[in-house]
Amino acid sequence: MSPSSGREADIKRLYAAFNAREIEDVLARLTGDVRWANGMEGGHVVGRDAVREYWLRQFETIQSRVEPLGISEAAEGRLAVRVRHVVRDPDEQLLADQEVRHRFGFRDGLIERFDIGADRRQIACDCYEAFAAGDRAFFEERLSRDFRFSAPPDPQLDRDGYFERCWPGAGRHQEFDLVRVVELGDEIVVTYETDLSSGGRGRNTEVLTFNDDDGICRVEVYFGWNLS
Repeated sequence: MSPSSGREADIKRLYAAFNAREIEDVLARLTGDVRWANGMEGGHVVGRDAVREYWLRQFETIQSRVEPLGISEAAEGRLAVRVRHVVRDPDEQLLADQEVRHRFGFRDGLIERFDIGADRRQIACDCYEAFAAGDRAFFEERLSRDFRFSAPPDPQLDRDGYFERCWPGAGRHQEFDLVRVVELGDEIVVTYETDLSSGGRGRNTEVLTFNDDDGICRVEVYFGWNLS
């Protein structure tokens, strides 16, 4: 779901201020006890002063620019932002140019938490390759402990139920042609085409829901129709 025009404009101004190194303007939009992800050393820094010190250290070693590509509402009033993150060294040599996911939490109109998330769209795409390869370890790592899987024949399977019911179909090296991969807040919507074990070819849509730790906590499967 798209955020209100006011919230979207505020976030865009935040990124513009950061890129212009108008740091005090950015800090004014944070709560006093803000928890801000430390992209260089890991973890979080806490409080405006710590965020300022972290940025000043960062600016001494790299040139970083972030451009928002898409902004959507997430759970509990948070905002999820896809950004293009370009990093150069002090001599302007390119170090990284990648798409990253940011998450903002708010309190009383100010940012109280900032997290750098995984590329959930890539994780969703990787799920289909892992399933075709029979890579159970990938799913053991990615599925949350409270995971639920629902398809018309099997609603609300837990982790164990999913592996018991669905995993026998894994590892057949089937091809999944991804028709669409759309990020909507905490959800990734995937439509794919694949060869059916019963013969012919089919198209299905799945909704993968992620939790705050970027684990997959729910999968909903909607069967489509035979294409041949």
